[in-house]
Amino acid sequence: MRTEIILAGKGGQGILLAGYLIGYSVAKFTNYQVSSTEEYGAETRGTDSKMDIVIADEEIDFIGAERADIAIFMFKDQAAKYAKYVKDGATVIIDSTLVNADSLPRSWRVMGLPFTELAEKNLGTPRVANMVMLGAFSSLGLVSINALENAVKEVVNPRWIDLNIKALHLGLEEGKKLAATQAAH
Repeated sequence: MRTEIILAGKGGQGILLAGYLIGYSVAKFTNYQVSSTEEYGAETRGTDSKMDIVIADEEIDFIGAERADIAIFMFKDQAAKYAKYVKDGATVIIDSTLVNADSLPRSWRVMGLPFTELAEKNLGTPRVANMVMLGAFSSLGLVSINALENAVKEVVNPRWIDLNIKALHLGLEEGKKLAATQAAH
């Protein structure tokens, strides 16, 4: 088994933290191998931010994502920029607050939720949209919500832990609702 994941957005959206938490959760709480690479601009906000994660049940020979099974796009131009690294039939998670699903290839299985809007409306800040996204990501079953919760407790600044865990659970619930709706159609 080899699963390739791409996360992409803009600096300031917490893309690298989200990717790190996925990798940390896999490395610490599963028996799988994990590797990651990251790309980002020199500025702290507004430039492209991308992380590749590879999860495998055997030694990882190439650490980057060549044809992602799962892609997460948190900003509008990222899907077009990185589409060539996403395979047909991939599960693509988007922040529908900022990414238009109609502009994406029809061969992708799109899971669109307004992560930024949900974070702002339900938790009072858009700063945890990345955690709402991770909660929805956990609904895919690759990384459990418990593993992500434990990773947040071990990695995130203590003053942000409670809010981040609330955001994870919000995303998980919204992800489950979306999956149920999509399965009904």
